[in-house]
Amino acid sequence: MTDEPTIEIRDYSDELAKPLAEMYNSWESLWPDGFTQGVPFTAERVIKQYQSMRALAILIAIDKQTSKPIGSVTLLSHWRDPEAAYVGTLGVTPDALNKKVGKRLLMKCFEIALHKGYARVDLSTWAGNLRAVPLYKKMGLMWNPEGQGVQMESYVPGILRHPLCAPFFATNPDPAAWYTLQRRDVAQAPDDTTEHGMAVYVYNFESGKNNLHVLVDRLARSITGIERVMHDGRLVVRAQVSQHLTLCGIPSVYELRIENGTARDMDFAAALEGLPGLHFDGVSEARTRVKAKKSFTLAVPFSLSPDAPLYRRNIKTPSVVAKLRLNGQESILRTGLRIKPVVDIQTKWKECRVLPSGTVTIPITLVNNSTMTLKGKLMFEEVGPHISMTPPESEFELAPEGLGGAVITVTTQPDLPAGTHDLWAYMIISYLDEAGKRREVKTGRSRISLFCLQGGRVTAGEDDRTREVLLVAPQYTARILREGAILRLSTLYGSSITQMALSTEIGPPFGLSPFRFTERDVRVRETESGLVVSATATHPERPLVIEDRWVALNSSPVLKHEVWVTNTGQESHEMQVRLNGREGGIPLNFDRVFVPLPAGVVEAPTGNLLMSYPSIPSELGSLTEEWVATGGPSGASGQVWKATNLESVYLAAGQLSRIVSKPLRLKGKETKCISEVWNIAAASDWRDIQRIWKANVKGEFENIQKAGMRRPTLPMIAVSKKTVIIPHRQSAEAELTVENTVSAPVIGNVEVESPEGWDADIRRLGGSALTAEQGTDESKETVIQGLQKYILTLKPTDLRKVGFSVERGLVRVRTPMEFREYFTLLQLGSAGSAVTVTEGMEQGIRVFRVNNGVAEFAVSADYGGCLFSLKNSHSTELLCSSFPKPAPKLFMDNYYGGVQPLVWDDSSGEDFFQVKTNREKMDVRPCEHGGVWKGVEVSWTSQIQQTIRGVQYRLQYLAAPESPMVLVNWVIKNPTEAPLFFIPCLFADPGFNGVFGGSIVHTRWGGSEVDLRNVPVPAAVTPETNSLWLRRSGTQESNEGLGILWAGLDPGSIAVCTNEMAACISMDFRCWLMPGDERVVRACLFVNPPNFEALEKVQATLTELF
Repeated sequence: MTDEPTIEIRDYSDELAKPLAEMYNSWESLWPDGFTQGVPFTAERVIKQYQSMRALAILIAIDKQTSKPIGSVTLLSHWRDPEAAYVGTLGVTPDALNKKVGKRLLMKCFEIALHKGYARVDLSTWAGNLRAVPLYKKMGLMWNPEGQGVQMESYVPGILRHPLCAPFFATNPDPAAWYTLQRRDVAQAPDDTTEHGMAVYVYNFESGKNNLHVLVDRLARSITGIERVMHDGRLVVRAQVSQHLTLCGIPSVYELRIENGTARDMDFAAALEGLPGLHFDGVSEARTRVKAKKSFTLAVPFSLSPDAPLYRRNIKTPSVVAKLRLNGQESILRTGLRIKPVVDIQTKWKECRVLPSGTVTIPITLVNNSTMTLKGKLMFEEVGPHISMTPPESEFELAPEGLGGAVITVTTQPDLPAGTHDLWAYMIISYLDEAGKRREVKTGRSRISLFCLQGGRVTAGEDDRTREVLLVAPQYTARILREGAILRLSTLYGSSITQMALSTEIGPPFGLSPFRFTERDVRVRETESGLVVSATATHPERPLVIEDRWVALNSSPVLKHEVWVTNTGQESHEMQVRLNGREGGIPLNFDRVFVPLPAGVVEAPTGNLLMSYPSIPSELGSLTEEWVATGGPSGASGQVWKATNLESVYLAAGQLSRIVSKPLRLKGKETKCISEVWNIAAASDWRDIQRIWKANVKGEFENIQKAGMRRPTLPMIAVSKKTVIIPHRQSAEAELTVENTVSAPVIGNVEVESPEGWDADIRRLGGSALTAEQGTDESKETVIQGLQKYILTLKPTDLRKVGFSVERGLVRVRTPMEFREYFTLLQLGSAGSAVTVTEGMEQGIRVFRVNNGVAEFAVSADYGGCLFSLKNSHSTELLCSSFPKPAPKLFMDNYYGGVQPLVWDDSSGEDFFQVKTNREKMDVRPCEHGGVWKGVEVSWTSQIQQTIRGVQYRLQYLAAPESPMVLVNWVIKNPTEAPLFFIPCLFADPGFNGVFGGSIVHTRWGGSEVDLRNVPVPAAVTPETNSLWLRRSGTQESNEGLGILWAGLDPGSIAVCTNEMAACISMDFRCWLMPGDERVVRACLFVNPPNFEALEKVQATLTELF
């Protein structure tokens, strides 16, 4: 008996979608970060994924006993190499691990690849999946030491097809016999083998006394040598070069050798084909008869010109092809070259930006790629009249494989034209050859570009090493690869190492299509406003011409990308466009990502999979706006797109991962723009990205009323709470919400840390408590999805602690990440007392006095509606005023003092220091609010100030029993039919017993807490906080003082200190009122505050008091 399941391998069909979804969900624990990426698979997701896939095969392993899928694999054409296939996703259920299900699926893939004529099958896995490496190696897969992660390549299909290998396998009728015949080390390490200076993979097969030894050239990704031992003897055919590393200008030798160990003569012919820039310096073909037990070697010296294609890491290299004919049987061997210049001339300082009449230093690095000591000069071709360089040439000596360099100073003339100016560097070097003779070589030219960006100009250049077109602007560099028109855009100002990326694909089906790497015809066109770069190519399988177009404007941080498609046929053609952006993985990015989701703009660290697909679904309605941004201390960058013609949008790490258009039908000869994306390299913050979206997509500009408004972001787990306000010491309950702002459900713990002196408990609305049970440290785990309501219960541990207090507690949501939100418990005063309001005449003026046991204040409608007096329990006056009669004071023509309401219309030319608000006819009456607050209300309608005539005001001054807080609540309403704008102000003049001298105003300014003192020359600051604290200077221990607090998060206060006055002014610069609109301006006077921290805590609660 065996526990290996009996399986059937089927092609995928949609009726398997539902059981496949269940199977893929079972893979969650087997994959790093989970296979589902936080969103369980559904049948619909499986169908959508496979319908859009360009696959050679989608294979499903079905357990015959249960009829359920237990494994699957996808096989695709290689995206870059037409001779190779690629294994996409391979996996099995946890129960099927180590039961040869994966092996059976891979064997089927190899069978299909062989049948379809592929010579190689590639597979990639993550570096931590080493347990799978032995299986892969048994399947003939070689671990490429130069690949990313675990990149594996199997050459078994090519070996089975090669004419010189076929006789070995022909002795066994089983087409899968190669698996049991293979002999290899399955160590969990890269296959880094070198023979005769060449990087190779080694395959060995044995069948009795027969054996087969195959060498695969790792650079050419093809067979370069075969040794076959069979009943008729030993045969060796092998091609090799002196070493894989071949340097331009340095002679090398190609060798083709045949060893005939058989008992019969063999007719042998060979013809060599080179590659661009390779010159054979001898006869490159041969025709001979190789006697039995004899050998023949064709050795051909060759050299490479400087324009030979240079080596590109982990890309199949050009090769020398040996076309063989052995006893009439044709075959091919390929040998790759790692081509490099003898000396690399590089500048690692990236793009060099210059301006006229400027000087810039260019560090140049020289890399000796040879094993010889080199001597020579670094020189430059003659430059134009606008540029000079020092020194013009530099002598050097480079040790074998050593480094050298020079620093070139470039000076530009005042008339240097804007645009790209290329410097061409080359070297004359000499070396001693093997015979001791000194030889001289002139290297090829290396381009070093100077980009003159005068006037914010954007300019284009070339990177010959990477075969990219460059767009260089003051704020960014864009690189467009000629092979596939792949864009990489990097900003100069962000902290991100990760770049924006975009490339175009045509489908369906989609996948690793050869079109993605088609060579493009790239043209750069200059316009009056900037540059337009066009990269076009004809689709190899469709009657379509695709143009990727980039529009770069001068002095702009925005690079627009457009995709234009032309149907070159006469008949209509249906197609879709897909833009591929940033792929998955961990971003090397230390910024934060901003995404407009239904809950609001959500902010999170970029290295967070919950801010990517599928946690953020791809359906268009998943985003409320068409933009995404990343930002940090240095600024922001982002992308904006048009949803027109789009079907789905995928995000990854704060960038576009993929955009898929709707199916489109182009008429014959029709040209259409399918996609528009704006890439923004530099912005102040995410709001700028949003504004660009509004302007370019919605067709509207943000008006001044909205531009300055604070728009807070949400975390992924948002805790919404209100200040818990109690009139005195008592138990309290408050409702709060916990919202998972993304789609993926999150498992976590919701916990609460109580304020000092309180016990706290939290429970789901309608559910049981979530706090830790007695004897345990862990709270109950819960699934957090969507918006959930909780009840927070607070109970005092000491009822004797009476009077005002402001404490903070903490709600903590622990998931794989932790989210925190502080809440405030505000105890206004004490029980057993009341607020009294009395009316009387003082110095001939009607006055209302309000007393709550710890403070008393006075208000008069006949004195400009001002609160002109505020005394603490020691009868110390805390405000300065000119009561009973207004009089000029310093810069104020209409000075009343105390707390003075002012309404100022700057747009009409009104002078703030002469505002006549307080001369309006006003009424006053006692008022109450919420059963706790009590005081007086002053009301009036503007008549004197013409531009705001008819606006209604209700100014309330309120107190709570034995509370040090005096609340100023100003309700402003526009009952007119005119839209209005004006600036409501509250002017406060604090002081001790009518004098500011000897006092200080404490606030936060310039990043720290500061004291503003009375000085002969006025000192004016705009604090970073809406909290100011009047207190006595010196070392007195008295806690007498006055806190002046304005509501709101945005700083909106001004403090002006002289030897006569401490003017504390709050201005609301955003008071735009449409007909019927109402606005509330709120402030608080805090009597004898204990410290500045308490003031800031109270200030944060002002908008929530009622």
